Amino acid sequence: MRDHHIIKKKNIIEKYNSSFEHYDDRYRIIQLKKYKFAFKGANFQSKLVLDAGCGTGLLYTHLSKHLSKLKYSRTNFICLDISLNMLKKIKIKEEFKKEKANLSLILSDLENLPFREKFFDLIVSVTSLQNLPDIFQGVSELIRISKRGTEFYLSILKKDTRLKKVISKFKPYFNDFMMINNEELEDSIIQGKLM
Repeated sequence: MRDHHIIKKKNIIEKYNSSFEHYDDRYRIIQLKKYKFAFKGANFQSKLVLDAGCGTGLLYTHLSKHLSKLKYSRTNFICLDISLNMLKKIKIKEEFKKEKANLSLILSDLENLPFREKFFDLIVSVTSLQNLPDIFQGVSELIRISKRGTEFYLSILKKDTRLKKVISKFKPYFNDFMMINNEELEDSIIQGKLM
């Protein structure tokens, strides 16, 4: 079983390391549509934000356009991904060059996060959890690094057979738990605040 997990993880790393150049062109519109539904009413100001499975930083690019005072706020973003090439792509984007004091890039695995407990104010993971060999380990790690009251904005492909189990794992930890299933989206969006 463990060997299977390692092989799956290596395949995911290879897939994203080889697709980073075309990732934005292929997924930008799809991801922006998810952001529109997921972050309605979300407040990113003055928070420590983790984008878990950030890819090429499309969320950061999107938010830096809408939060023009991001540079002057106390908002800090940590973009974490398992693909080194995805993170390298973020470094060459104009938003990173302008706002890099507010953005840190970390190469890591969602199942083994390199953060202490009760660290983040807001956690985002858009279309990343289904890539994990052990999705429940990833969910446990996200909960572990969250403060009481941490806001969560997660999305998982609707077609993932583990979706209901993920929801049942997450739901008991949350106040204001909400799930968005819009027919325009390929993902189910899960929102809530950690109790």
